[in-house]
Amino acid sequence: MKRFVMVSSESVKKLREMTGAGMMACKQALESSGGRMEDAVQWLRKKGLASAGKKADRAANEGLIGVAVDGEYGVAVEINSETDFVARNEEFKKFASSVVGVALKNRVKSVAELMECPISGSTKVNDALLELISKVGENIVIKRVKTACAQGGVVASYVHGTVGESLGRMVALVALKSSAGSDSLMEIGRDVAMHVVAARPRFLNISSVPSDIVEKETAMLREQASGSNKPEAIVDKMIQGRISKFFNEIVLEEQSFVKDPEISVRGFVDERGKKLGHKIVLVDFFGMSVGETAGESGTSCCGKC
Repeated sequence: MKRFVMVSSESVKKLREMTGAGMMACKQALESSGGRMEDAVQWLRKKGLASAGKKADRAANEGLIGVAVDGEYGVAVEINSETDFVARNEEFKKFASSVVGVALKNRVKSVAELMECPISGSTKVNDALLELISKVGENIVIKRVKTACAQGGVVASYVHGTVGESLGRMVALVALKSSAGSDSLMEIGRDVAMHVVAARPRFLNISSVPSDIVEKETAMLREQASGSNKPEAIVDKMIQGRISKFFNEIVLEEQSFVKDPEISVRGFVDERGKKLGHKIVLVDFFGMSVGETAGESGTSCCGKC
């Protein structure tokens, strides 16, 4: 009869750091090896789990982003792989869909929080991730989690170039509030989300643009105009016009709407609101693209959902 061995959390942590395997796998390995660290490492290697940690330093710049929405709340999760081949593997896509579902169910706000959530029975996301790494032979990283919400409203999504249900390389979520019907709001939100993917705005409205960004842009424009020999009043008007154009480039509500460049995004939303007989307010948005290194567009969740 096999003798049960009590395993300390310190031993499990040490084995995990040595091998990169999941917490439950390390605990089981130590219990099966009578608490002997070297035997536990061999046990994990035989199971194909110890090799996962060795892949952790390899660059993972391909992958997919999954989205999930539930009424007034939405979430997107980027999961990276080393190659596009693995990203299009059915097992990878199944894992990505499951992880996004977990993120939605648990209303997670960070990757660290997501990693500790159960994905199947007592198996956590982190353990399932390491098992997938061992199977596919590539480093896989859950890179980031982004959320959007609109209390009393809806969150709509758009996935560009879908490769599976709600999975793609470019996505956007848009949150709207209105007393209009949710179906109408979802349709409008999806159009705006499509615009976000195409135009990549950085801010929701002019008031959300940080003052230091505006000041820096204004200083640069003033310096450019310093040698023009124009009266100061004319220079001020020139700068005002160029700042307005700057907002048109980076602010969602001010951008020309991709489906109708004759109107702004704000104009499109207002126009649709008038037809429905209800005011519609854009309250949140973000766009994501696989492999981005900085400057994801949009705002973050209000934290009240």
